[in-house]
Amino acid sequence: MSKILISILSTIDNQERLDSIYDKFEAEGFQVEIFSDEVNYAFQLTSLVDIVSYLKEQERYSDGIHRISVLSNIRPLLFSWYRCYNTLAQDFIYFDDEYSNHYSSNLQHRSFIEQLSEFNNIDYEDMIDKIFVSINTMSNLTDFLIQNHRFIFFDLIENFDYNNTPSKHKDSKNYYYNKLEYQFNFTDNNNSQNIFITEKQIQDITINSEWIALLKDNAYFALYAIFYIYKMDIAQSLKDSTLT
Repeated sequence: MSKILISILSTIDNQERLDSIYDKFEAEGFQVEIFSDEVNYAFQLTSLVDIVSYLKEQERYSDGIHRISVLSNIRPLLFSWYRCYNTLAQDFIYFDDEYSNHYSSNLQHRSFIEQLSEFNNIDYEDMIDKIFVSINTMSNLTDFLIQNHRFIFFDLIENFDYNNTPSKHKDSKNYYYNKLEYQFNFTDNNNSQNIFITEKQIQDITINSEWIALLKDNAYFALYAIFYIYKMDIAQSLKDSTLT
């Protein structure tokens, strides 16, 4: 049975860094399948299901697929897929690329996707494994991760386990947002998660024992958290000096 990396991309800025990720996956026995859409904004929330179904029908995978890893630089879609299609794929990888941001304005169900990708009410649903990311200290993603403790749902791609496939059982999720119901069903049984989505405000960062405990459990983020706090201190110092 095969292992595949499905790469779903909009315009790429750093092709060399992306190719290095492909090379690593191929060296670990993955087949890389690339789906690129630079100008038409064709990818939508349901596109992942269509792509997985298409690949499963291909002759080259007639022996079956036992691990599906999904990589994308389209942030609102990748983060939403991680939630609503969490058990459709075993792994989710976000390629942090600044040129993907324009995709948001062309998405169907844009408001709902924004709520999903902001991780609003994610604490009320079952999530298996994390999103793997490749970021640097100056990345805009750092701000997103530190707000509302979102860093607990992520890990560095350097910690990706290429050999052990995460165990996931198919599940179904029903999201309720703005008087609408969005269903993502992958089982025949009646067991499903019901998640009510509400717009959530960004909480101020409070460095207390709870926050420190979360950081210890997600040690990969410690350096980025320290850098972020350092930036906050500089900004506050500049503000104070201006006021005086």
